[in-house]
Order: sequence, then C-alpha cells, then structure tokens
Amino acid sequence: AVVTTQRRSRPRLSGEVGVYGSMFRARLLVVLEEILYIHNIKDMKVLHTIRDTPANPKGIIALSINSDNSYLAYPGSGQIGEVQVFDTLNLDAVTMIPAHDAPLAALSFNSSGSLL
Repeated sequence: AVVTTQRRSRPRLSGEVGVYGSMFRARLLVVLEEILYIHNIKDMKVLHTIRDTPANPKGIIALSINSDNSYLAYPGSGQIGEVQVFDTLNLDAVTMIPAHDAPLAALSFNSSGSLL
C-alpha cells in the first residue's frame, strides 16, 4: 500500500499505526508500534528516527501545530504514564514527564503548543 500526502507518496511500512502531519507544514510523522519516523514534508526524507519506544498499538501521540513550539509527545512507558517530549525542528529530546500511575490513554497540545 502507498500513503499519499499532497501529491507525494511513500510506501506503507509494516506495522504502521498511523501517519500524522503536518506540524506547520514542515514535518510528517509516521508512527509504528515501536518506532517513530520524522520526515521533511518537502522531500519526504527521513530526518530522524526514534527507536525503542514502548509498544504503542493505538498510536497515542500529540503534535504541536505552532511553528514556535514544534513538539511531539508520545508515551515513554507501557506500564506507567510517562510522556516523552521531542523538539521536531531541532530534532532533540526535550524532557520526560511522569504524568500518571497508569498507561496513557490520550495526549493533546493546546493551540500554542505551550501546554500538554
């Protein structure tokens, strides 16, 4: 299968949970159950791969849509509610937030990307 975004296509990856984008039209995120790929939306090249994430079969993530706070949030643990926050512009981990005692059910940023 092929995933098409804005007249560009790429092969569907085995185990793909979802395709999310775009963060202010600069990045595209491909979510596999245990890997995240961050693509440059202009040429679809993989800019960064986040490996060894906990199993995430529901594709629970949050993307900030604000160009000043271009963050990705995803589960940091399958047993407790840890949230990993990643800067998709600078391609760098920002922080880990111990949020809950139970696994995460959902994540969302506010419109400015300043609150998770």
